[in-house]
Amino acid sequence: SRFWSAPASIERSVETIGRSLAAASALMMLALTTPMTDLLTAARRAKVPATMVEIAGLVYRMLFVLLDVAGNVRATQEARLGYASARIARASVASLLSATLRTAWVRAQRLGEGLEGRGFDGALVVTPRAQNVSVPFVGLSACVVMALGVVAVMTR
Repeated sequence: SRFWSAPASIERSVETIGRSLAAASALMMLALTTPMTDLLTAARRAKVPATMVEIAGLVYRMLFVLLDVAGNVRATQEARLGYASARIARASVASLLSATLRTAWVRAQRLGEGLEGRGFDGALVVTPRAQNVSVPFVGLSACVVMALGVVAVMTR
């Protein structure tokens, strides 16, 4: 079979890929430059359901603990030649996943017991830090965004 596509569909696919890359870049920029507490505070202000905000906060906190555990287990396995062959590597990966899952379970139980012992009422409130707003920076940023918008509209 032959592959054929119209120039309009190629143009549309390039545009879609470009938009996807732009959106992913913007998301990465936000994630890498904004503290999680600020993102959670913004989510609360945007009326995101409290349960979703709490889950996002807990996942964020637990993620680094689990990554640390997985890194330590993997380093231990490598020191004991746990990845010397394909068969041993498969067993080591299974063991790594098991240890990480077990640790996640134990940490979640301990967290739940600790919250229960402190009279958890359903909200993990994090006090946002006060920040000074730079008026020149906000103004310049708004001008750049408007200029990009004008360019995007004019190039259509």
